[in-house]
Amino acid sequence: MKEIVWIAGVTGLALGVVGLAVGPGHDTMTFVSPPEVVAEEFVRSLATGRYDRAARHLDDADGADAMLTAEGTSLRERAGAVSQVEGEAGSIGCDAATASTRITTSDAGELEWRFSLVRRTGTWKIQDWSAVD
Repeated sequence: MKEIVWIAGVTGLALGVVGLAVGPGHDTMTFVSPPEVVAEEFVRSLATGRYDRAARHLDDADGADAMLTAEGTSLRERAGAVSQVEGEAGSIGCDAATASTRITTSDAGELEWRFSLVRRTGTWKIQDWSAVD
């Protein structure tokens, strides 16, 4: 019986620590995708023409359909097939972050894009991005 009480106590303590980290501690990566993963998923969605999925990663997706279609088409025309996308962490603050992606392509070789992200309702959203020449 003592063992069950001890296990319940340790479990409760662990859950309390996690709760404090996520809530008042403004956790930015425990239960949400980190910024570099959001950027990586965004680029993959653009490269495969899944603009609805790419739009989910934008801070302001209203009216972004035409822009995402143009960006994805431009990427594929310029770079050819995308074989690999690797997200790289940048800086992370409480509600703002940066990240970048290295995109390996068949025609253009390796490309790099940089992203600015903001945290909205607990998830990272892309506010802006640009290609690095």
